[in-house]
Amino acid sequence: MLLAAYNWNIKGLYKIFTRLKAISNMTRGKTPSEMAEFFSVRTKFTPAQEELAEQENVWLHED
Repeated sequence: MLLAAYNWNIKGLYKIFTRLKAISNMTRGKTPSEMAEFFSVRTKFTPAQEELAEQENVWLHED
């Protein structure tokens, strides 16, 4: 998409995809908690609720 926007000279779309690629590069390899800190996300869950969510969604962490 980035190359298509560039080749078709769609400047607004190219800017958006360039910024998305930069954000992707900055967040690559970060843990969910690091991502939340990076984007200033505040959780409303208690530690017990977070643990329960981790247990219910263990499939998210399978490789």
